[in-house]
Amino acid sequence: MSPESARVEIIRRDAPGEAGRVDVFTVPFVPDKTVLQVLLDLFGERDRSLAFRRQRCNRGVCGACLMRVNGQAKRACSTPMMPAMVLEPAQEGDLVKDLVVDQGGRDILGNGIS
Repeated sequence: MSPESARVEIIRRDAPGEAGRVDVFTVPFVPDKTVLQVLLDLFGERDRSLAFRRQRCNRGVCGACLMRVNGQAKRACSTPMMPAMVLEPAQEGDLVKDLVVDQGGRDILGNGIS
């Protein structure tokens, strides 16, 4: 039996070097949803300031949506959601905002989706 809700903690920073904060959301737990789908729902329904990269391939191939999920580097578009998730940027040094890191010249849309 799966839980009915999931706890999502997002480690956020508005710019490199700034003090971070943790935003906590409770969302319905849907085992077939990916981490990226959870982020898209949060962006669309609760927090339009949340910055993250949307998939380019949506198959776990390109790596545009790479982030740390519970401390491990994962592709958000192919990682199933879990009952408890801590989401952080993949590379601390290249932080742009929230879960977005500089990926060497790829287009970045500051809020939400690239």
